Amino acid sequence: MVFALGLGLLPSAGWQGPSSMVLPCLVLALRPLAYFTQVARASMIDVLESPHVTAARSRGLSFAETMLKHGIRNAILPVVTLVSVWLAGLLGGSVVEVIFAVPGMGRLVYDSVTNGDLPRHAGSDRVHRGAHGPHHDPDGRGP
Repeated sequence: MVFALGLGLLPSAGWQGPSSMVLPCLVLALRPLAYFTQVARASMIDVLESPHVTAARSRGLSFAETMLKHGIRNAILPVVTLVSVWLAGLLGGSVVEVIFAVPGMGRLVYDSVTNGDLPRHAGSDRVHRGAHGPHHDPDGRGP
């Protein structure tokens, strides 16, 4: 809010062009970015300790070649998995849309709950569940 209210550089709410996307995108990206970084680091440490990386280094590959051909390729898989789940949740809507008064699924869900619009809420729930894929079952109760 320092950039919006204190310095007046960015709009604090509404949808007035590309500058309106900066604060909501920053808020949505910071938390998962820290988690993705932790997962990438742990995965890279595991891969660098594996026997195939040691074998590649013993064959004479440089550290950079080993990292590119063997390290990153194997270490990126858990990060890609987490990013895909995060993107599915992002498509379903976010409270950030309500906070910054941006139109989207989060705003639609919020309005449907506050107005008691059950059909709209049910429809937005179906879209959100569809974004997670056909086999996503958070309750564990089955279809």
